[in-house]
Amino acid sequence: MAQLKQSVLEFIQRSQSRPFGLAGEYLMKADDPLQVADFFNVTYGTKVWDSLNSERKFFNLLRHNTWGNVIGWRIRSARNPQSQPLGEIEALPDVGKQTYKSIYSLPRQVVTPVGSSELAQWIATKEGGIGDAMAKELQFGEIDHVKEIQQELLFSGVDVVKTAGATGVAALSNPAAWRKGDEFWTNSNSTEGVLITAINATTGVISFTQPDGGAASDLVAGEAVTVKARKGMTSLDDVIEADGRTVAGASNQNVDCYNFTTRVALAYNASNVIDNDGVPQDFDTDLVDEAIENVRKYGGEPDLILLGTDQQRHFKQALQIQRRYMEAGDFVVKRGGESNLPGQRAGFQVSTYDGVAVFADVDTPKTTKADYTLAGSNIYVLDTRWLEVGVAFTTEYFEQRDPIIVGKLAIVGLFRTTMELKCYDFRKQAKIVDLN
Repeated sequence: MAQLKQSVLEFIQRSQSRPFGLAGEYLMKADDPLQVADFFNVTYGTKVWDSLNSERKFFNLLRHNTWGNVIGWRIRSARNPQSQPLGEIEALPDVGKQTYKSIYSLPRQVVTPVGSSELAQWIATKEGGIGDAMAKELQFGEIDHVKEIQQELLFSGVDVVKTAGATGVAALSNPAAWRKGDEFWTNSNSTEGVLITAINATTGVISFTQPDGGAASDLVAGEAVTVKARKGMTSLDDVIEADGRTVAGASNQNVDCYNFTTRVALAYNASNVIDNDGVPQDFDTDLVDEAIENVRKYGGEPDLILLGTDQQRHFKQALQIQRRYMEAGDFVVKRGGESNLPGQRAGFQVSTYDGVAVFADVDTPKTTKADYTLAGSNIYVLDTRWLEVGVAFTTEYFEQRDPIIVGKLAIVGLFRTTMELKCYDFRKQAKIVDLN
């Protein structure tokens, strides 16, 4: 019987297709391994970015601008001191000038790694399996990535030390607001600050050192914790803050944001904060009216009230008692200070109060109480013309299936989004904290 002639390549294909249960062409090295993979990676990353921009979240109420060729911007810190009346033949005053401060800000990367072992991928396709294991990882990885971006944008910038443990170990009251690599201030570490080297998101236990690697002083239970630097995105709560507040009975000394280390109340780099010295108080529409007035007093025109679902309920109850009701309206995302022309209905359908859109988000930050539990969510009164998300890279997806490169018999993938929150005028923003 004549021998069937076959090439070495055909022999390898046939021999490998049986034990692995896969067609030979799936095991061959592609002639151009980047072509198909790159197409999938680009399109899948775009899909996740589209999903992020389609959800009814606070993230989508801010304008998104291309990062551009910049590493920061300037903000006016003092007016021209030579503005004054002048007599009929009086000599002209000396020339004055504005005072500016530079803000340095770089884009931050948010990543979500996903993966599956080759064996799990193979088993999942058998009867009783979940199907394509990697596809499942991608599905839930997309959800987690979008959630992480939303949460980082709304992290609380203030916390309280819950328990002090051994040297370099302690527990925070609100661990969900922190990530490994974040830095914070406490009264006991007011010179160098504290760097989180590990964190348990469930128990709140952290390991820490000084940012330069030295040993930090032991934390003290009950002392205030305020953000010094984020490894991830700057949060809205970091931006809308001021030094020297009382947090759950402890003095809050520093609240850094961007490159500012001193933010005196109502200075050019601090916002309007309405608090109750760390003691929770009931919701009152007078507080919202005060916050709106404070924003307008500094030249802003508030167009968004951000709150949690708990405060939304309190808001409605308070208005019902007063025989008043929220009205329906639109919120239009601002673009460079411009919005839709008059008469055009566009944007999110929302309730309004005093002509300002009211938007509830479950991720809105909460205040930490003296008993180390969380109080009600904060309320933010914003002029979004002065806020934006600078985007360096929209969501990208990378994948690698070569075990030699991966270093293990696995398929690995990674979502990456690169952006940062920017604020161009701090005093045109306000927040109400210490609410039940």
